[in-house]
Amino acid sequence: NLGPPDADVVRPKAASSPSVPDQGRIFLKHNGLHMILEIDRTHPIGKAALSGIKDITTESALTAILDMEDSVSAVDADDKCKIYCNILGIFRGSLEAPFVK
Repeated sequence: NLGPPDADVVRPKAASSPSVPDQGRIFLKHNGLHMILEIDRTHPIGKAALSGIKDITTESALTAILDMEDSVSAVDADDKCKIYCNILGIFRGSLEAPFVK
């Protein structure tokens, strides 16, 4: 079960095999946003995961609020500089956030 009725697995119209670039990829859609699960048990990351998932690509929401209210997120000039660096990373598409599996 993938969840509520608006959660879909995207399938090609033809019942043929997936194209080479799409092999091992599962395309999901929920609330108008897309997610791609890449399964590759030969890749070092896929070998380490019980699921065999090598990578997950998610589409972000269509809107975002960038609130830099001084009393909440930035208390001094150093904080403000960090915030603007993060915003620049968002605009350039280079902002990264590490996490532990």
